Amino acid sequence: MKKRAFSLVLAVVMLCSIFPLTASAENADSASLDLSYTVEPSAEPEPPAEPDPAPSESDPLAGPYMVNIPSSVGLNYEHDIVFTTQSNYIADNERLVVSIDAARTFEYPEGLFYLYYSEGDTTYGRMECVLKRGASSDFSTRPSEVLTGPEDAVVATFKNDRPAADTYGWLAFEPIVTKDNVPGTYTGTIYFKISVVSE
Repeated sequence: MKKRAFSLVLAVVMLCSIFPLTASAENADSASLDLSYTVEPSAEPEPPAEPDPAPSESDPLAGPYMVNIPSSVGLNYEHDIVFTTQSNYIADNERLVVSIDAARTFEYPEGLFYLYYSEGDTTYGRMECVLKRGASSDFSTRPSEVLTGPEDAVVATFKNDRPAADTYGWLAFEPIVTKDNVPGTYTGTIYFKISVVSE
């Protein structure tokens, strides 16, 4: 019976990973993205996959702006995200800005982002995960600009009524797996700030 229950849970998890969920931040001033990376015994890091330049399906139109940010990413399968908008009806002299909330995302004093392997109150290890930004207008050049704290880092800006970012728009993740990382699933959360600013 336990094997059947485990098989059912595993099937549901695999099915969910086929259909990525997108959280749309409608007129919100913040959002978050959960990351996970599973280290298998004697695992070797996999090379990054090429991104899909096509924007993903999203919710129906609503409100002056809506930013599409995935709610979670499994780093064993995906290595980056592309920010898009819909219903982006801000004024012509305004710009929609998405930035990483450095105070909630990066750890100090080093200003780096980490994934943690924890069960209950016990933490078994941590893994550095490098965040890199790039331009979604050019998918031939992978993101290369490394982001750290203490300042908030802009990851996308949008003009009125445009779904694609005009500045940046592409965020890549690079977990740094070492021989010291014990097998298990490492997780972490990136926090974003979303604002409309006048130019």
